[in-house]
Amino acid sequence: MDREKRLLLLFVLISFLLTSLIRNTSTNLVIEQTQNPILFIHGRGGDTTNWKDMMKRFTEDGWPNSTLYAYNFQNTVICTEQQNIDNANQIKQWVNDILATTGAKKIDLVAHSMGGISSRYYIKFLADTITLMTT
Repeated sequence: MDREKRLLLLFVLISFLLTSLIRNTSTNLVIEQTQNPILFIHGRGGDTTNWKDMMKRFTEDGWPNSTLYAYNFQNTVICTEQQNIDNANQIKQWVNDILATTGAKKIDLVAHSMGGISSRYYIKFLADTITLMTT
């Protein structure tokens, strides 16, 4: 068997083994190792009901409901630079409240649309310490 075929066979075997390990890993075990409170941030014209289905999926996958947060901005109709700054200040307050309530060191932000713009402003100008992970 030539070298290329052996490498391909090795790759297939490693892929199979990794897939088997992932399938056998308990979802709760993964959550316990990586669990941060999650703040869901809606977009312009939205509210917390936008996240109802996603939060339900998280709880069905083993996330405690006590780690999932969603709040409403005071104003979601106006889309101006100043409104995004105001929203970013609200996000800062929510993050501080969640960290104080849970005792967590970090929080995960999941944002949509204008909520992403406000979150970006928060991260860039208002957050104390951050670690970014994007998908």
